[in-house]
Amino acid sequence: MIRFTTLILAMMFFPLLLIAGETPSPEGTKTYFIDLKDGDSVKSPLLIRFGLTEQMGIAPALAD
Repeated sequence: MIRFTTLILAMMFFPLLLIAGETPSPEGTKTYFIDLKDGDSVKSPLLIRFGLTEQMGIAPALAD
C-alpha cells in the first residue's frame, strides 16, 4: 500500500517539477558559441563554451 501511495504522489507532482523554475527570457536575449564560428573544423577533445547577451545572466539553481 505504501508503494502504491508513493507512486500516485510521484505521478501527481512529477509534472510540476518539469515546469518549475521556467522564466521567460527578455526580448533580444541570445546565446552564442565562444571561439567557434560557422564552418570551423574541430578536433577531439572539444571544449564548447556558450555565451549570453547582456540581458540575461547565469545563477546557481534556486537563486533569485
